[in-house]
Amino acid sequence: MSIHIKILPFFLAIAIGIVGAVILSQLQISFWWEPNIVDAPTPLIEAEPTTTPTALPPPIPPQEPQRDGLRVSNQTSYPLRIVLLNYSDRSSQEEHTTHWDFAPMEGNIQGLLLSLPEGNLRLKSGDILMAFSLDGSKRYWGPYIIGESQQLQQDSQTQEWQLTLRP
Repeated sequence: MSIHIKILPFFLAIAIGIVGAVILSQLQISFWWEPNIVDAPTPLIEAEPTTTPTALPPPIPPQEPQRDGLRVSNQTSYPLRIVLLNYSDRSSQEEHTTHWDFAPMEGNIQGLLLSLPEGNLRLKSGDILMAFSLDGSKRYWGPYIIGESQQLQQDSQTQEWQLTLRP
């Protein structure tokens, strides 16, 4: 009987070990290590230029002047929409609206001559121009009335109307 007493703890330890191994095999344990990005030095990458720098193309000359046309210069840092309300026939009071979108600083030096899909744009006295920002900043310019607004000038040489939008 003394042999059975000495063997019993041995079998009991083996049984507990087997049960523990089965339980641990059912668990999914993983360890990972993330390096500290703040303390890590920035890797230096040396690259040789693959292309040689080229000279900028010469500036594009302005389009041919258009009598009673509109040249707009966006000198702001905002994307803008220019809206034109014009009348095709003054006796019928029929209104037509047209709009053009400008990127920030688009046409800021010489301005862009605006046109319509049907052809050239010709402004008449009483037509109304309005500009507003497209970025949600609620900025607007105008209204400008052709022949009445001081900010809208007609060039004496080209006979084009010129509108310069500044911040």
